Amino acid sequence: MSADTVTAEQLTISEVTKVYDHRSGTKALDDVSLTIRLGELVVLLGPSGCGKTTLLRILAGLEDATSGRLSLYGEPVVDTGRNLSVPPHKRGLGMVFQNYALWPHMKVVDNVAYPLRTSGLGRTEARERALEMLRSVRCDHLATRLPSQLSGGQQQRIALGRALVARPGIVLFDEPLSNVDAQLRKEVRTEIRRLHAEIDFTGIYVTHDLQEGLELADRIVVMSHGRIEQIGTPEEIFTSPISAYVAEFMGIENKTGVRRRGGVVATGFGEIEATGDLAGLPEGVDHDFYFRASQVRVAADGDSTAASSRSGGWTVADMVYAGGHSDIVLTRGEARLLCEGTFEPSARLEVGAEVDIEIDTAAALLYPSGGDER
Repeated sequence: MSADTVTAEQLTISEVTKVYDHRSGTKALDDVSLTIRLGELVVLLGPSGCGKTTLLRILAGLEDATSGRLSLYGEPVVDTGRNLSVPPHKRGLGMVFQNYALWPHMKVVDNVAYPLRTSGLGRTEARERALEMLRSVRCDHLATRLPSQLSGGQQQRIALGRALVARPGIVLFDEPLSNVDAQLRKEVRTEIRRLHAEIDFTGIYVTHDLQEGLELADRIVVMSHGRIEQIGTPEEIFTSPISAYVAEFMGIENKTGVRRRGGVVATGFGEIEATGDLAGLPEGVDHDFYFRASQVRVAADGDSTAASSRSGGWTVADMVYAGGHSDIVLTRGEARLLCEGTFEPSARLEVGAEVDIEIDTAAALLYPSGGDER
């Protein structure tokens, strides 16, 4: 299958379901539909067991769908109703695995050339193209080494080069950075973005790491229990999570139940003013209110804003240095909040201090209570 025949919709997933245990009916994927456009880098994001890796393996042809259809470059490759499943090697895909999957007995240049050799390209031309790709991933100086002589980051770059050397239209990434340390993850993420721009492939990237998804994706697909929960740009997903599940996965630190009664809102830590989006809550209906630590600040006298609600009687329980700011743990009875502070001497707080806080309610994240249970 050739990438020369690509359409604007390069990959179409239609009503794909995967059932592992037919007796229990447990679904690893539940009626998933998704379209990925030419040139996108799409991240499948979610916790272990959400279905993201199963979906990737079905795309690669390493697992069979129980039902559904899949088209690549406008041509069907999976259609369970017609008993159609195109073999993996005929789908025109590249894949980067979690464990690198390099041949241990082959030199680096031969590992990268391997897909070209298996497609019938001559040894000399395959080697030249492999060396060119090694230069692209900045590893040409490693060409004659064996995988056992490389660091984890170097092995992952070689695996990336091998996946790209045949210039596939679509490259699949199966959590490729989970085995390298934080600094290397950052470096390889930068390399992937650079190569995506230079080589212009379509990427589908599986990860459970939020930061990885935010840095890499053109679009993020958040998955939960075998279903797609939300699709959007990194900014859309981060700032406007569609459900409590997505809000929690986005790392929003604070949550409380709320109910508006006229001009005040009852919360898990007492009443606050119904300001900002809290003022639009339907009266007497329970909601969950999610807000970030950056939306909470220790209040000074007389500095309330129209879009903030003030709450008093909080105790500074702990302060933790977090780089450019401090994380301040605040308690009030059984309630606990996290807010961002500063380590500037003029604003430094003492553990045990009693403070009032301001909560920015200008763009509250509100979800019906109990509406996100699975």
